[in-house]
Amino acid sequence: MLESVRPALGKLSRQELATGLAGQNIDLVPIFDCLNSGDAALERAGCEVLTRLLGALDPVLVLERYTGLMLKGLAHPSPKVQSLVVGQLARSAQDEDLASQLVKKELVAPALDLMAGDLAVAAEVTSLAVSLAETSVGLATLRGPFVPKQLQELMSRDSVIQLRVLELVVGVAVLSELHLEAMVAASLLLPLTSLLHTEDCLATLSAVELLVTLALPPHGQKYLESGGVMTRMAKLLEDGQNHPLASILVPGLVKFFGNLAHTRPRQTLCQYPTFVRSEEHTSELQSPLQ
Repeated sequence: MLESVRPALGKLSRQELATGLAGQNIDLVPIFDCLNSGDAALERAGCEVLTRLLGALDPVLVLERYTGLMLKGLAHPSPKVQSLVVGQLARSAQDEDLASQLVKKELVAPALDLMAGDLAVAAEVTSLAVSLAETSVGLATLRGPFVPKQLQELMSRDSVIQLRVLELVVGVAVLSELHLEAMVAASLLLPLTSLLHTEDCLATLSAVELLVTLALPPHGQKYLESGGVMTRMAKLLEDGQNHPLASILVPGLVKFFGNLAHTRPRQTLCQYPTFVRSEEHTSELQSPLQ
């Protein structure tokens, strides 16, 4: 049945769908039930139909009518179902009143738990969390007390999940100085700087990439400098010349200081002369890979 419905839905505009759903007060629960059928084809069709229909509904109605089903969807083992629900939550994330409903209906924590699962879904959750942080209630929720503990627990599982969570944290921190202060107050940025001295070179490189992002806004630069992070990175760059994986690590560090040099060239060149010497040698370090 759903297979025959999909082509018909594709011919209708969003406005036509919205009008039809509102006028006939259609119940979507039976379609949600298809997601638990155990039939992969039916599950896929259900996700596609629900994405189309829910997208035509006002997010207010979606939250009012289907919160319980979305909570079940977040706990569903299929990434397709998880993605469907996260996409619907994202529609409400930037509205102050709707964001408050996401928090009140306890949809935020189970969504964040998906950071430990499918990579594509984790990326959607990151976008959801960053959007949510742009509201006052969302930022307050991410600041604590419960969400920081949840994120710290996720980071403790393994290095892959840790880096995913840190990407979320940095995405929030770069929004404004207020957002950065919230992440610092929740102690969520500390693991990022500690990765500069791990023996896992790839983890260090990933941390450097995130620090490049964090250093783009002036308030991020100020935080990194006041905490001595830039000095530590300059030392890492100097020592990195003799690192067995210098061809991988040094270019990332050079990129970090290169971005700084674009916004404050004289200060960067004076404070971190190692950057200038390293930049001259970067092409030599990369040549074996070319």
